[in-house]
Amino acid sequence: MIYIGMDISSKSFMVHAMNEKKQVVLNEEIKPTRGGLKEMIDKLGTQTKLVVFEAGNQLKWIALALLKIPGVHIHV
Repeated sequence: MIYIGMDISSKSFMVHAMNEKKQVVLNEEIKPTRGGLKEMIDKLGTQTKLVVFEAGNQLKWIALALLKIPGVHIHV
């Protein structure tokens, strides 16, 4: 399992991801787009992922985009 935390803003998303051994596997800024989310998830491989992010005005489209990707679960 990979645990992903995202800080959401209109200009970029800051992403921090850790594996089950608490090793950082990703720490970067991504584009605030569906493509940016997909690219970030693809970088992290095939393991199941839990994405945690804050509730805000972009919640709906982010949640819907992530839930379309197999192996991705979300928590808001």
